[in-house]
Amino acid sequence: MDALESKLHAMQKNMKEAQKDYKPGGAGVPEPVPEDDYSLVFKPTMTTSKEKGKLMVSWVFIVADGTYKGRKLYENTVLEGNESGSVNHAGSCVCRNFVEAAGEEWPEDDLKALKAVIEKINADEPQVDCKVTQVTSNGKINNRIFPHLDSVSSPAATPDTSSDSRPLVDFCTKYGISELTVDDTDETIVASLIASGMQWKEDELDTEEIEMLKANGLEGIIEVEQQKPEAKKLSRPLPKKGKK
Repeated sequence: MDALESKLHAMQKNMKEAQKDYKPGGAGVPEPVPEDDYSLVFKPTMTTSKEKGKLMVSWVFIVADGTYKGRKLYENTVLEGNESGSVNHAGSCVCRNFVEAAGEEWPEDDLKALKAVIEKINADEPQVDCKVTQVTSNGKINNRIFPHLDSVSSPAATPDTSSDSRPLVDFCTKYGISELTVDDTDETIVASLIASGMQWKEDELDTEEIEMLKANGLEGIIEVEQQKPEAKKLSRPLPKKGKK
């Protein structure tokens, strides 16, 4: 068992719980292309993040034909949480979506086999029909990638990517919360998210998502990393001791 497989094995117990509400339909952050349907070649690689060494799958999606043939789109799906064996809920669900869209089964009962699955997808270079949409975050236009339903092994409702889509519904779709859909009111979604006890780390969310959650009274589901308090400085210097 190599280092990557060891990390997968340590996450085995927590992965099922983290993906209990998994729903196909992920989101990518590649170089922007116009919104449209594209045939994309999947080329993933399992690796670790540079800064914190977290287990992740780096996905490259290559446009197979048309005007943008050869254009590469990118998405990193971080699998590992901050502690050894813990799971990144959002990243693992998006990764599973792409794995199933590529025609492979998610190795639910033997997670270390995911490394071999990723290597197989990379070698096979499956071509998958996807819907690519655009979102603006921090002044930059990014793409979101949604494999079409006939490319995904698990049935699911079509993600709402229309221009009048609702931010709360989009948030639930992006993070695989299948119980909440466009049929639910915003009030129901807010109440359900609060009651669920689910939390997202602040560094996993983009600025627009954080502002949207706070605007809907959902700041409680944002897990903010605690900063160590700075040492207080004396307002005036201590008096010098006089000579005896």
